[in-house]
Amino acid sequence: LAARSGWSVWPGMPGQFAPEWGGQFDAESLVTFRRNWVVNISGISNNSAFRYLIRDIDSRSLELTSRIESNNIKATLKRLDDVFATEVSEKGNEYVKDGLDLVLASNMISVGIDVSRLNIMLVNGMPRNIAEYIQASSRVGRKHDGFVFTLFNPNQARDKSYFENFSSFHQAYYKYVEPLSVTPFTENTIRKMLTTIFVAFMRNSISDLTKNADAKNFEPEMADEFKTYITQRFGSSSYFDVLLDNLIKSWTSKKKRINNLTYATLLKKTSTDINPFEEIWLTMNSLRDIDTETYYRISDLPTN
Repeated sequence: LAARSGWSVWPGMPGQFAPEWGGQFDAESLVTFRRNWVVNISGISNNSAFRYLIRDIDSRSLELTSRIESNNIKATLKRLDDVFATEVSEKGNEYVKDGLDLVLASNMISVGIDVSRLNIMLVNGMPRNIAEYIQASSRVGRKHDGFVFTLFNPNQARDKSYFENFSSFHQAYYKYVEPLSVTPFTENTIRKMLTTIFVAFMRNSISDLTKNADAKNFEPEMADEFKTYITQRFGSSSYFDVLLDNLIKSWTSKKKRINNLTYATLLKKTSTDINPFEEIWLTMNSLRDIDTETYYRISDLPTN
């Protein structure tokens, strides 16, 4: 049920199995849970008490991983927010209608997901990063009480250590969060973010450049305040000065060549057809998409 080093989330799984272990899970119970529910779930198919849990599981489960297209991910998150609807059969039995029971997820579930009805999570293997473990496990129990089951790998010394020190680790796991290394104002950072920050600063600090149609009003001296602000905050940088001068010259040139220049025309989005001379105007549309993208175009080979 769980992808390797991933998470399985049950939005609405019944909780009546918990009393079987008295509300607690010791090592033996946890192994039994792992064997019966994850490795060999087909073994319970003949058990009438659990048969409904795996019936039509394909239609009641979805995936949240990098293999799924972004528009489908949004549709999945929207479906997760839907409240269960019930219907009554002719015999008077109540059933859940079009319910989503299981979500198979990678570490993308650790941030940006706030679904109040997620209440059970299965963590398959201890993540390498403690912050990721905390973030991912906090996706459940946000509104109602929830359970998080961590399945440690007995062949990993690190997982065995967390298992042997389970209580003490979870009572103080915030102090084990690894510090992040940050190197601000690197050349790569300047190249990726300068255009976005520069245009945002201009539009928010100069009234004549606020609206979309105001891009044509830009004058080179308007950038002096931005350059002074950055220099005072981060110090001088010849690489920054060269890129900023190129932006200023390019903006001025476009204003002269294009009548009624707008920001919609000036700023560019990443695409397969981007002109190399326009790459300077690529802007960030999301703080999640910071990696460099490479596009390939496959053409038929000429035949003799």
